[in-house]
This record gives sequence, C-alpha cells and structure tokens, in this order.
Amino acid sequence: MKKVLVMLVAIVMVSACGAEDGADNTMDSPRETSVQIETSIEETPEETTDENIWYHDDYEAASAEAEATGKLLLIDMYADWCGPCVYLSEECFPSPELQPVLSNFVLLKLDVDREENEIYSKKYDVSSIPCVVIAYPDGTEIGRVIGSRSTNEEYIAELEAILAQ
Repeated sequence: MKKVLVMLVAIVMVSACGAEDGADNTMDSPRETSVQIETSIEETPEETTDENIWYHDDYEAASAEAEATGKLLLIDMYADWCGPCVYLSEECFPSPELQPVLSNFVLLKLDVDREENEIYSKKYDVSSIPCVVIAYPDGTEIGRVIGSRSTNEEYIAELEAILAQ
C-alpha cells in the first residue's frame, strides 16, 4: 500500500512540473500519462497472482467465498523464514502454468507463525511446512501437498489428482 501511495505522490509531482503553457508537444502531456498510470495501479490489487486473488490470514472470509462460489479452499500454510514456502509463493504459485489450476480454488495463505492461525495449524495437524491443504468450504480436508516439488508440472499433477477425487 505504501508503494502505491509513494507512486501516486510522484505522479502528482510530475504532473505539477509538466510542460510550459503554450508549448507545442507532440507527445502526451504528463497529466494524461499520470492518469493512465493511476488507472493501471488501481486495477491491480496487491493480493493477486495474475487473475487469482489470495486471502491472507482470513480463514472465515475465504471459507465464505468458497461457499458462495462452490469452489474448494486451497490453504497455503507457510512461514516467511521457510525457503520452500518462499519458493512456492514467489516462483510456483505465480507461474502462468499454475493459474488455470489455481482458478479452481479460493486461495488462502495462513502464516503459521501468527498466533491467531495456531487454531488452523492444529485443526489440519500441520507438522511440516509448506503444507497446502485442499478442503471443502466447511473446512473438511480432502487432501494435501507437503513441501515443494522440483517442477511446476509435478505440483500441478498433485493438485489435479486431489481435484479429481
């Protein structure tokens, strides 16, 4: 959010320092350019990977969305200090190959180091991370993927096998 605010302040400053009045510019004015940039920023929520939206540490909202849409929950139990968790978040989940599979789920990230998420670590008996739990909207577990995989294709195959159940 701070990045967006800083960007907007910079855009306003650039607009204020625009071309002199009466100048014959063949390019768009800075004000027109800033409007285009602002529109672009507002249309890109921070919690998305391509077209898929991730809920963060809000189990109830994700569960309600899964119920409303008829989708399953994909719960990524992670920690910021966990290398394989970071790999999943930064390399695997955002990859274009995974987007069609992830679109079948309501996506939820739960940081296992947050005290309020301890209840879910216990509920799903998480003893190793990363642990991705696939569940019905009511929270009943269907399957899980523990750890990361060497390729995105392997990860896709495991998620698709759970979906096929």
